[in-house]
Amino acid sequence: MAHKITISATGCIMLAAGLLLVPLRWFLAALLAAAIHECCHILAISLCGGRIFHLQIGATGITLLTERFTGWRGAVCAMSGPAGALLLLPLYRWCPRLVFCGMAQSLWNLLPVYPLDGGRALRCILESVLPERVRNWVEWSVAAPLLAIFLCLTWKLHLYLPAFFAFFLLVRKIILQSRLESATIGLLQKMR
Repeated sequence: MAHKITISATGCIMLAAGLLLVPLRWFLAALLAAAIHECCHILAISLCGGRIFHLQIGATGITLLTERFTGWRGAVCAMSGPAGALLLLPLYRWCPRLVFCGMAQSLWNLLPVYPLDGGRALRCILESVLPERVRNWVEWSVAAPLLAIFLCLTWKLHLYLPAFFAFFLLVRKIILQSRLESATIGLLQKMR
């Protein structure tokens, strides 16, 4: 399990904002769905023989700092979170909010944009097949049109605040992820 668990100040602010702005039943359903999602990641990482060094709860969600997986093991670990929402489907009759929140989180995380689970799975598969320069080009050629479509749709639907918020969170997550990967490499080098 994780050696260190932290909750950032922005994570506390986001939780407080969620409590204030979202009806309590929906807020609790979203939290439970997120916990199930992350538990599926943790289970897959453990089954693949990996270790979790740090679990951080922040404004962009939960970030797990783990050993670096590539190939099929990395793809399985990345896709295990969204697959966890499928485990919720039989509960739809009794817990429709939980199932809805789980499916919404999973659909968002399946986007093949790097910090998200779909992007992680894509990267793990591409790392085993393509050199880094080609891999980066493929990742951006997939992610850029999807981001553009998402931003255009939210703008057309006059969802300016969600569009800005989602774009801000995604950019922040990319920056945070690059920092955490650097920390992982440094931590693994110290452990050897």
